Amino acid sequence: MTHTSLLEAFEALDERRHLDAGSLDESEHFRWSCLRSELEQSLFQASQEVGANRRQSLRTPVCMAVRYWTAEELCDRSINTLSEGGLFVATDKTLPLGTRMELDIELVKEEHRLKLTGEVVSIVQSESPEQRGMGIKFVDLPYEDRFFLHHLVRDVVRQRLSERRGSARLSALLPVHFVFSDGFVEMRSQDLSPGGLFVPTDLPFELDEEVTLRIELPLEQQPTLHLRARARHIDRDPRSGLVRGIGFEFVEPELDALEAIQEYMVACAAGTEDRLLPGSPMARGTARRHHARLLHRMPVHYSFDAEKPMVRGSIEDLSAGGTFLHTIESLKPGQAVRVEIDDPTGGSPLHLHAKVVRICPARPDNRGAISGAGLRFVGLEPIRQARLLELLRQVALERPPS
Repeated sequence: MTHTSLLEAFEALDERRHLDAGSLDESEHFRWSCLRSELEQSLFQASQEVGANRRQSLRTPVCMAVRYWTAEELCDRSINTLSEGGLFVATDKTLPLGTRMELDIELVKEEHRLKLTGEVVSIVQSESPEQRGMGIKFVDLPYEDRFFLHHLVRDVVRQRLSERRGSARLSALLPVHFVFSDGFVEMRSQDLSPGGLFVPTDLPFELDEEVTLRIELPLEQQPTLHLRARARHIDRDPRSGLVRGIGFEFVEPELDALEAIQEYMVACAAGTEDRLLPGSPMARGTARRHHARLLHRMPVHYSFDAEKPMVRGSIEDLSAGGTFLHTIESLKPGQAVRVEIDDPTGGSPLHLHAKVVRICPARPDNRGAISGAGLRFVGLEPIRQARLLELLRQVALERPPS
């Protein structure tokens, strides 16, 4: 079942349940629970923990700012999980079970704040800092706020599922010709993958509209790709609602075109510019980068202290020179990091040393973002460098799902 059909099946039952909690019979409620569990596994990219089936509403990952206060203190924290019935606050300074608090949640896209009452119902202690915190249940929730949260969660889930990608992406500024019966329009891509590309534009494309594209890849053999593509995601400015760009999915691409895109991605990510045309637009996020990035999230283990065990986390923007590590720990530029990346072919993990070169705090206006740090790999011996380049090749060669 696709994400779209899965969500539609869940929403049909959830809407009935939302209007009348007793409207679902036993088999329908079991179906609702199974669909909710499948959606959460897809959203969180992890299996569900014990007790998940007892939940009364769908959860989704978010990045929102929250201010809460009790009789004793006031705190500013971030929310990483939200549902119609409550939220999870990432923090090392948890409050006792049963603590009542006033919540003030910043909703940047909706341009207002949501003020609610909550109660601490669970405490999570974990080696991973992203998983430490407390679960808070909403109490005395007015119908208007419950209705608003119900639709807010649904909107966030739809957006996150629409942005799920089945293959690694490359940050790439390439000329793209949109071919029409009476001519063509030239634009530039922002990122590219074997499954599609994203183009910044304010042109009024419709969802599922099909177009014909012509892309010239700056490889030595100068392949020209002729591709059909379908508009699958429209990116809009959260305040004005104006279109900022379109995500296109390739429609039944030829094998030669897929292989050319993958060859280009491998050449850029590995930094092998000799395989590219002289003066070609080497894919780089900024002028300071010496390697293109594969925009692909991967699980890792990492540690900032040689005396402490590694904890589980995730990276993305991987290249031969470094990566971006998602973490809520307080870091400093120059800090040493040990990183262990699983080998997608089943071999032994790749152990790398890195140092922090950039700190990125969480932005509440970016729903998919969490705080983290840009890392630069250091002390790469030839054998580790060869394994890293092979890892990049394996990630770039991952086929999009059919």
